[in-house]
Amino acid sequence: MSRDTWSKSENVRYLSIFLLLLYYFFFKNTLILIFSIFWTALILIMGNIRHLKYNNKFLYFIRMTLYFLPYSVPALIFTSFELRVNIQVLLYCMLACFLFLIWFLINYKTLKISLSDDAIIYSRKETKYVYCLRIYNSVGAAICEELFFRGFILSLEAPMILLIGFSSLFFMLSHYILPWSDSYGVFTKMDYFYQFIFGLASSVLMILSGSLWPSILLHLLLNTPSIIRVIRSYDRYYIRGNYFESILQEDVSSYKELDI
Repeated sequence: MSRDTWSKSENVRYLSIFLLLLYYFFFKNTLILIFSIFWTALILIMGNIRHLKYNNKFLYFIRMTLYFLPYSVPALIFTSFELRVNIQVLLYCMLACFLFLIWFLINYKTLKISLSDDAIIYSRKETKYVYCLRIYNSVGAAICEELFFRGFILSLEAPMILLIGFSSLFFMLSHYILPWSDSYGVFTKMDYFYQFIFGLASSVLMILSGSLWPSILLHLLLNTPSIIRVIRSYDRYYIRGNYFESILQEDVSSYKELDI
């Protein structure tokens, strides 16, 4: 890709900061200014996070932690949370499970292929430490991102419909503006659509239940396929290597027969 001009994600990065500052200029909301500062800090962190070396265990742990932990900071400082679990919260947790089931059924064919033996055979081998950190990252992201996008943003002083839109939009943008989203094609247009819809659903769960637990649960459930893929890849290389190698040999044999 030519570096003579900014990429689409780079343009969106700066426009998102400009949008927040413009909102602050007109409404003079202190928390919006704090949102702008933390959002800019998150962009800087994500843009530089891969300078931390992959082959150093301590630095890689810090790197994986920085993917999600900074999201929790504004929520923990500027908002308070009700952590009690009651019948209402449990009911909305059940609703979160139902929403996940709908998403699962819609994406069943794709998930079945991506988690199949044939797909896992060709997954990249990582160290046991890296596999553990990938699960750690998936769980941590579900908690800390909900603290920021639902816990913090929905607590700002603005019409709730506007905050829901902000929460959903910036959740989607947090994935779109990643420096590697352009070059590696990590997310498809459908992924961004689902991220926005998830943001809407998670916001509604938070508002109706009065608790972050249903939103966190839904986020964890949606991260489950990624966690399962990590576990299956670990299984492929460290537990049942012979089983997967036998499938690979069968595939190679079948390919040779077809070539003949």
